[in-house]
Amino acid sequence: MSILLGTAKVDITPKIPVPLAGFESRRKDGSAGEASNRLYARIFYFRQSGGEGNKTDALLVTADLIWWGSDRVPAIKKRIGQLYSIAEENILLHATHTHSGPQTSNLFTSYLGESDPAYLEQLEDALMEGIHQAGSSMESVRMEQGAGECKLGINRRLEVDGEMTLSPNPDGIVDSEVKIIRFVTGAELPKAMFVHYSCHPVITRENRFSSEFCGIAADYVEQSMGNGFVCGYLQGFCGDTNPGRNGDFWFGSNDDVIAAGRILGQTVMEIADFPMQPLKSSPLEVRNLTVLLPVRHNPSERELESMLDEPDVKAEWSRLLLTYPERNRQAIPLEMTFMRLAEGFALLSVNCEIVVEYGIYLKEKQNGQVIPLGYTNGMFGYVPTARQIAEGGYEAKESAYYFSIPAGFKDEIEDKIKTAMDCLAENMDYAGAVGTAGN
Repeated sequence: MSILLGTAKVDITPKIPVPLAGFESRRKDGSAGEASNRLYARIFYFRQSGGEGNKTDALLVTADLIWWGSDRVPAIKKRIGQLYSIAEENILLHATHTHSGPQTSNLFTSYLGESDPAYLEQLEDALMEGIHQAGSSMESVRMEQGAGECKLGINRRLEVDGEMTLSPNPDGIVDSEVKIIRFVTGAELPKAMFVHYSCHPVITRENRFSSEFCGIAADYVEQSMGNGFVCGYLQGFCGDTNPGRNGDFWFGSNDDVIAAGRILGQTVMEIADFPMQPLKSSPLEVRNLTVLLPVRHNPSERELESMLDEPDVKAEWSRLLLTYPERNRQAIPLEMTFMRLAEGFALLSVNCEIVVEYGIYLKEKQNGQVIPLGYTNGMFGYVPTARQIAEGGYEAKESAYYFSIPAGFKDEIEDKIKTAMDCLAENMDYAGAVGTAGN
């Protein structure tokens, strides 16, 4: 049961100056107009034919964006479905999470950057053209995998004087595995590759567009392979992992971005030089599941009004919840998608910024056969572990203000998420699911 793959790479660098997303410190910098490194969307269009002319199509897009806005994803999926007859539940819109690209959501405070409607139109038009190109380049492929290690990441949660801080923690948990999936044509020519790693792309705070180390690594692999090869970086569960060097955070200029990207790119090429493990074909399979994550507290109207004069993000947060009371909800939907592409290889994506321990859990529980993807099909905020919720800190508590959600989550979410991932990966019913879909 063979699978067809079409690929494309389209430029999504803004044609007009727009604000960058990700760093509060950039609010004073104004719009960015120049690019240190171009931004791209890389498209992977899969098709598997069945009997009597039936076919199953699936799409994975990995883009040099901070995320895809949850307020735009449904319309984008609908447009793709109408133009290319791909089932909406079979579409993964994934982002590398670069902090040097445009904002794509209107749901958060301006401290995370403000979106530009003209750019969103440019982005979505470029995506449609890329899907068309990918659909025109389909050919039968086989898959093979390899893995190695890259010590680029450092844990960013450190307790100092009884307080959880966003600081380098060399002893904290990280996931250093680099996994690659190579797609090879019937003529035994390499066509494309997935590179999976888990680390925040936050090396530079320059007010210039940059694909960050993820894009540099992908470019490096593509240039090394040549002949139109497309390399898609897949971002793992990296919510509490930043780039590190010599026990500290790795911050710097575009030169540092290039250096880090080349470290990862060279690691990928070294892995690819070794014999790869062939993956047997299997039915192309997609399943979806939504789990509600309860928040700790819903602020009252009086509480929100009392914070309107705060000098920081809390004032804007309170204004947004007062203006849009539907956002002051008791639980936030976590959307998961499972996509099996071969026997022994599948993806499991979530629409949030989730910490690394969940990814390690998933890979260990599924014997390395399922890889975790964050920042996919939207974004609502951070998801910490139960331990981190008790500890506090940015991911567990403070980030809620920036993402305009009522509060951090209850500690029961960890068990719910792990159980849901297990059930989705193993095709079992999950009692806490809001809804499921699949084929």
